Amino acid sequence: MKTYILFIFGMFEDQEDVDYFCTQVMGDIPILKSLRFIVEKEQNIIAIFESDIEEEKLTQELYLLLVNDNVKFYFMFDRDTMVTNFLPGEVRNFIFNPHIENIIIKIDYPKYNKTLDLDQVLDKIKETGVDSLTPEEKNFLDNFEN
Repeated sequence: MKTYILFIFGMFEDQEDVDYFCTQVMGDIPILKSLRFIVEKEQNIIAIFESDIEEEKLTQELYLLLVNDNVKFYFMFDRDTMVTNFLPGEVRNFIFNPHIENIIIKIDYPKYNKTLDLDQVLDKIKETGVDSLTPEEKNFLDNFEN
C-alpha cells in the first residue's frame, strides 16, 4: 500500500463545489483508501490517500476523474519519494501527520521582501561564480536599473 499526494489546481465556483468534489466525487472511488484532503483558498486541493492498485491503473482512473471543467491541472506523486518541500506549517502537518482530518485553510502567504544589494550580489559572483546565484539574485540583476 502506497501513500500518494495529489495536488489539484481548481476552478471551483465556491466552497460547496469543492466539498462536493472531495466528498462525493473523490470519496466514492473505491481505489482511494484513507482519503483526506485540505482545501486552500476554496480552489486548490491537496488530497492524501493510500492505494494498493498498480500505478498505471491508478493514473488512468484519476485521469478519467480529474479531467473536467473544475480542474485546471493536477499532479500526483508517492509521498515517500518527495525530495524536498517548502510548505506552510499547517500544510506540512496535514501531509505528514495521518491523524489530522480534512481541513479548509486560508493561508496568508508571507511576502519575502528581502532587499538585495548590488554590491553584495557582485561580490558573491566574484567569490563563488555566477552559477552560485539564486533565482531571486539572477532576477534582481536582470532587472537592475541605475
